[in-house]
This record gives sequence, structure tokens and C-alpha cells, in this order.
Amino acid sequence: MTSVDTRERPDTHEMVVVHRLFRREAALLPRLVESVPDGDTKRAALIAGHYRDYRHGLHQHHSGEDELLWPLLLARVDLEAEIVLRMEAQHEVIAASLTEVDGAAMAAPSTHDRPSCR
Repeated sequence: MTSVDTRERPDTHEMVVVHRLFRREAALLPRLVESVPDGDTKRAALIAGHYRDYRHGLHQHHSGEDELLWPLLLARVDLEAEIVLRMEAQHEVIAASLTEVDGAAMAAPSTHDRPSCR
């Protein structure tokens, strides 16, 4: 039986924290959008700015994983490669969804013009 030197394993807790943050914000954003009163352009601009910051951060995070993490993991795993490929596919779905939301984030702050966020 061989022993594994745990000192060589990376601390992945920060990845857990970052993913929790992005999921929390993704859950909060629709409620923020829906809470903007009709005609409140100042609030709508504030929420749109928050969305742009969220989207930029998520894009940077996913780009880093796609370019730096997944290739290294795929080179080291055999049976678990399916998990990495599934994560890559999820990134593509998320990117497509965010592209759809981009136009809505810039829409007029009116409930009858606003698409459903859910």
C-alpha cells in the first residue's frame, strides 16, 4: 500500500467559496431585477451595473478554469474525465444564458417590458 503525500495536494477550499458566491449572486439577481419599480431608471442602472460586474467576474472565472484548470485535470484523470467534460459543457450553457440576459439587463425599467427572470 502506498501512502499519499497530502502536502502536494492543493487547497481547493477557495474554489468552493468562489462557486458559492457566484451561485448566491445568480439566485439574487432575478429578485433584484424584479424589485425595480416602473420608471426607476436610477435603480435600473444600478442593478444593470451589478449584473455587468457579476457577468464579467463569472466570465473571467470560467475562462480561467477553461484555459488553465480543465486541461491539467484532463491530463491527470482517466475515469473522471467525464466530470471535467460536463463542467466544460456547463460553462457553455451558462455563457449562452448570460448572452440572452445581456439585452434584458439594458431594457427599460418597466414590468410590462421586462422579461421574466425565472
